Amino acid sequence: MGERARLCVSEVVTNAHRHTDSPEIAVEVALLAERVTVYVYDCAPERWPDQGTRGVMATHGRGLALVAATADDWAAVAQGDCVKVVWFGFAAAAEGTG
Repeated sequence: MGERARLCVSEVVTNAHRHTDSPEIAVEVALLAERVTVYVYDCAPERWPDQGTRGVMATHGRGLALVAATADDWAAVAQGDCVKVVWFGFAAAAEGTG
């Protein structure tokens, strides 16, 4: 789970940095016995622009697709007038697995 979580955090924080003018990006991690959920907050309530389908050689525009393919679940939602949170979660790995 560690590598998948690192990939998702990197993608979502990079999106917040590149696609918003947010002066602050916050990351919160909730660790429960059976689940890990990561929340990334920025100060831009709109979702990032839909970038459509990317070609095989595209060098950007795949971040949220990677999150969708990697995390067990995820969503991007506005919270009020000035905050967006993108969250993603993973079921806790069984002992001895990754």
